[in-house]
Amino acid sequence: MLELIEGPPDRTTFDRLFDEAWDKIAAERQRVGDRALRESLWESLHSNIAYTYVLDGYVVGCGSHKNLQIGEEKWLWYAYPTLGCDANGSRAWFYSEDFQRVGATKRREQGYAGMIVIANSSSPAKNAVESIWGTYAGHWQAPEVVSADSVFGEQSNDALRAATVFKIRLAE
Repeated sequence: MLELIEGPPDRTTFDRLFDEAWDKIAAERQRVGDRALRESLWESLHSNIAYTYVLDGYVVGCGSHKNLQIGEEKWLWYAYPTLGCDANGSRAWFYSEDFQRVGATKRREQGYAGMIVIANSSSPAKNAVESIWGTYAGHWQAPEVVSADSVFGEQSNDALRAATVFKIRLAE
């Protein structure tokens, strides 16, 4: 059973997840640098709202988010996910309905309208977002690509504008 627990994992577990996420975040590693990205993601777990995914007692992912107000709605900015493998070395948990159900249930309880996901436009992570979100009825709607300016307004910058910005609304 998949659980979403508030708070970050320990450093050793985070480093394992980061290493397992290599192929999904390779584009960002090349753009930012391996060590710089690793430390930036670790720091984000302690400067933002952190969470950890646990599958059958084994940590499979972590990340942090920020709250965004877009118009009258509260949105979750899924800022720094670091998604690894399960105890058997598989990433299938990320593509499961359980993953979407657990996340959607938690976000509804927290009063969010949905989430904002930003992906490097040449990253496999972008393809993963497009292929999985919204595929299971009742949890999330399909991702909508939007402009960075429509989400971040005057706080938008060139890096955000160059990325793919997804708006993923919770299903009705």
